[in-house]
Amino acid sequence: MSYFTALLVPSGRSWGSRDADLMEVDSLDELVDTVRDQVDGGTGIVVLEREDEWFALVRVDGDDDARVFVSDLPAARSSRFSGVFADPDVWSDAGSLRAAGLVPGGATDGFDSGYGYHDDEEDSSASESEEDAPAVTEVPWAGDLSLLEDMGVGGETLKTVVEDDADDPARALTELGERVGFLDLLETLR
Repeated sequence: MSYFTALLVPSGRSWGSRDADLMEVDSLDELVDTVRDQVDGGTGIVVLEREDEWFALVRVDGDDDARVFVSDLPAARSSRFSGVFADPDVWSDAGSLRAAGLVPGGATDGFDSGYGYHDDEEDSSASESEEDAPAVTEVPWAGDLSLLEDMGVGGETLKTVVEDDADDPARALTELGERVGFLDLLETLR
Protein backbone atom coordinates (compact mmCIF):
# COMPACT_ATOMS: atom_id res chain seq x y z
CA MET A 1 0.00 0.00 0.00
CA SER A 2 1.26 3.40 -0.85
CA TYR A 3 0.97 6.89 0.55
CA PHE A 4 -0.38 9.94 -1.22
CA THR A 5 0.18 13.54 -0.15
CA ALA A 6 -0.98 16.85 -1.57
CA LEU A 7 -1.07 20.47 -0.51
CA LEU A 8 -4.29 22.08 -1.79
CA VAL A 9 -4.91 25.82 -1.76
CA PRO A 10 -8.38 27.34 -2.15
CA SER A 11 -8.69 30.41 -4.34
CA GLY A 12 -12.25 31.68 -4.48
CA ARG A 13 -14.32 28.82 -5.88
CA SER A 14 -11.36 27.05 -7.45
CA TRP A 15 -8.43 25.08 -6.07
CA GLY A 16 -4.74 24.99 -6.80
CA SER A 17 -1.87 22.95 -5.44
CA ARG A 18 1.63 23.69 -4.23
CA ASP A 19 4.70 21.56 -4.71
CA ALA A 20 5.79 20.59 -1.20
CA ASP A 21 7.83 17.65 0.04
CA LEU A 22 5.30 16.34 2.55
CA MET A 23 6.63 12.77 2.74
CA GLU A 24 9.60 13.96 4.78
CA VAL A 25 7.72 15.64 7.66
CA ASP A 26 8.06 14.03 11.07
CA SER A 27 5.72 16.12 13.22
CA LEU A 28 2.63 18.31 13.04
CA ASP A 29 4.78 21.40 13.68
CA GLU A 30 7.06 20.52 10.78
CA LEU A 31 4.06 19.94 8.51
CA VAL A 32 2.54 23.29 9.51
CA ASP A 33 5.84 25.09 8.84
CA THR A 34 6.03 23.47 5.40
CA VAL A 35 2.49 24.61 4.57
CA ARG A 36 3.09 28.15 5.83
CA ASP A 37 6.20 28.41 3.65
CA GLN A 38 4.05 27.55 0.62
CA VAL A 39 0.84 29.53 1.22
CA ASP A 40 2.28 32.85 2.44
CA GLY A 41 -0.30 33.61 5.14
CA GLY A 42 -3.22 32.04 3.31
CA THR A 43 -5.06 28.75 3.74
CA GLY A 44 -3.63 25.37 2.87
CA ILE A 45 -5.18 21.94 3.25
CA VAL A 46 -2.88 18.96 3.32
CA VAL A 47 -4.27 15.63 2.23
CA LEU A 48 -2.45 12.62 3.64
CA GLU A 49 -3.68 9.21 2.58
CA ARG A 50 -2.66 5.62 3.10
CA GLU A 51 -4.29 3.68 0.30
CA ASP A 52 -7.30 1.66 1.49
CA GLU A 53 -6.60 2.42 5.17
CA TRP A 54 -7.11 6.06 6.16
CA PHE A 55 -6.95 9.68 5.12
CA ALA A 56 -6.27 12.88 6.99
CA LEU A 57 -6.89 16.54 6.31
CA VAL A 58 -4.66 19.12 7.98
CA ARG A 59 -5.82 22.72 7.60
CA VAL A 60 -3.51 25.65 8.15
CA ASP A 61 -4.96 29.18 8.14
CA GLY A 62 -2.28 31.86 8.45
CA ASP A 63 -0.80 31.85 11.95
CA ASP A 64 -3.75 30.01 13.55
CA ASP A 65 -3.24 26.59 15.09
CA ALA A 66 -3.52 23.74 12.63
CA ARG A 67 -6.80 21.84 12.54
CA VAL A 68 -6.68 18.13 11.86
CA PHE A 69 -9.19 15.46 10.93
CA VAL A 70 -8.29 11.80 10.38
CA SER A 71 -10.57 8.95 9.33
CA ASP A 72 -8.78 6.32 11.44
CA LEU A 73 -6.56 7.66 14.21
CA PRO A 74 -5.05 4.33 15.39
CA ALA A 75 -4.05 3.41 11.82
CA ALA A 76 -2.62 6.88 11.18
CA ARG A 77 -0.69 6.83 14.46
CA SER A 78 0.98 3.57 13.44
CA SER A 79 1.90 4.83 9.96
CA ARG A 80 4.89 6.58 8.46
CA PHE A 81 3.19 9.85 9.58
CA SER A 82 2.81 8.83 13.23
CA GLY A 83 4.57 11.98 14.43
CA VAL A 84 1.95 14.18 12.77
CA PHE A 85 -0.78 12.47 14.83
CA ALA A 86 1.10 12.15 18.12
CA ASP A 87 -0.14 15.34 19.81
CA PRO A 88 -3.32 14.52 21.80
CA ASP A 89 -4.28 18.21 22.06
CA VAL A 90 -5.61 18.26 18.49
CA TRP A 91 -8.23 15.57 19.08
CA SER A 92 -11.12 17.77 20.21
CA ASP A 93 -13.70 15.30 18.87
CA ALA A 94 -13.55 11.59 18.28
CA GLY A 95 -16.02 9.08 16.89
CA SER A 96 -14.87 6.60 19.46
CA LEU A 97 -12.37 7.65 22.07
CA ARG A 98 -11.84 4.00 22.94
CA ALA A 99 -11.21 3.00 19.31
CA ALA A 100 -8.94 5.97 18.87
CA GLY A 101 -6.89 4.81 21.87
CA LEU A 102 -7.76 7.80 24.03
CA VAL A 103 -9.63 6.17 26.93
CA PRO A 104 -8.98 3.23 29.23
CA GLY A 105 -10.01 -0.05 27.68
CA GLY A 106 -8.56 0.83 24.28
CA ALA A 107 -4.98 0.89 23.17
CA THR A 108 -4.31 3.99 25.26
CA ASP A 109 -0.63 4.27 24.43
CA GLY A 110 -0.31 6.80 27.25
CA PHE A 111 -3.29 9.02 26.41
CA ASP A 112 -6.22 9.54 28.77
CA SER A 113 -9.79 10.68 28.18
CA GLY A 114 -8.76 14.24 28.98
CA TYR A 115 -6.49 14.02 25.93
CA GLY A 116 -3.40 14.40 28.09
CA TYR A 117 -0.46 12.10 28.54
CA HIS A 118 -0.48 10.04 31.69
CA ASP A 119 1.63 7.44 33.39
CA ASP A 120 -0.29 4.16 33.82
CA GLU A 121 1.33 3.64 37.23
CA GLU A 122 0.02 7.00 38.46
CA ASP A 123 -3.56 6.27 37.34
CA SER A 124 -4.38 2.75 38.44
CA SER A 125 -7.97 3.77 39.23
CA ALA A 126 -8.76 4.10 35.50
CA SER A 127 -9.20 0.34 35.06
CA GLU A 128 -11.49 0.19 38.10
CA SER A 129 -14.01 2.56 36.50
CA GLU A 130 -13.84 0.86 33.11
CA GLU A 131 -17.05 -1.08 33.70
CA ASP A 132 -18.89 2.19 34.42
CA ALA A 133 -17.75 3.80 31.17
CA PRO A 134 -20.52 4.52 28.66
CA ALA A 135 -20.67 2.43 25.51
CA VAL A 136 -19.01 4.06 22.54
CA THR A 137 -19.19 3.30 18.86
CA GLU A 138 -16.11 1.80 17.31
CA VAL A 139 -15.54 4.35 14.55
CA PRO A 140 -11.99 5.59 15.08
CA TRP A 141 -12.13 8.95 13.32
CA ALA A 142 -10.86 11.90 15.29
CA GLY A 143 -10.25 15.61 14.98
CA ASP A 144 -11.94 18.87 14.17
CA LEU A 145 -15.37 18.29 12.64
CA SER A 146 -15.66 21.96 11.65
CA LEU A 147 -12.53 21.78 9.49
CA LEU A 148 -14.46 22.25 6.21
CA GLU A 149 -17.52 24.06 7.54
CA ASP A 150 -16.82 27.36 5.76
CA MET A 151 -16.36 25.37 2.54
CA GLY A 152 -19.82 23.81 2.64
CA VAL A 153 -19.23 20.63 4.63
CA GLY A 154 -20.56 20.92 8.18
CA GLY A 155 -19.44 18.76 11.05
CA GLU A 156 -22.39 16.38 10.94
CA THR A 157 -21.90 15.85 7.21
CA LEU A 158 -18.19 15.15 7.64
CA LYS A 159 -18.95 12.71 10.43
CA THR A 160 -21.67 10.95 8.41
CA VAL A 161 -19.53 10.62 5.28
CA VAL A 162 -16.62 9.12 7.22
CA GLU A 163 -18.79 6.77 9.26
CA ASP A 164 -20.83 5.63 6.24
CA ASP A 165 -17.64 4.85 4.32
CA ALA A 166 -15.56 3.59 7.24
CA ASP A 167 -14.60 0.51 5.23
CA ASP A 168 -13.56 2.62 2.20
CA PRO A 169 -11.77 5.82 3.23
CA ALA A 170 -10.88 6.61 -0.39
CA ARG A 171 -14.58 6.80 -1.22
CA ALA A 172 -15.15 9.11 1.76
CA LEU A 173 -12.31 11.39 0.65
CA THR A 174 -13.72 11.39 -2.89
CA GLU A 175 -17.14 12.45 -1.60
CA LEU A 176 -15.64 15.20 0.53
CA GLY A 177 -13.54 16.40 -2.40
CA GLU A 178 -16.62 16.53 -4.58
CA ARG A 179 -18.61 18.48 -1.98
CA VAL A 180 -15.82 20.99 -1.33
CA GLY A 181 -14.69 21.26 -4.94
CA PHE A 182 -11.15 19.85 -4.96
CA LEU A 183 -11.94 16.39 -6.37
CA ASP A 184 -10.82 17.09 -9.95
CA LEU A 185 -7.52 18.53 -8.72
CA LEU A 186 -7.02 15.61 -6.34
CA GLU A 187 -7.57 13.08 -9.11
CA THR A 188 -5.15 14.97 -11.37
CA LEU A 189 -2.47 14.96 -8.67
CA ARG A 190 -2.86 11.24 -8.07
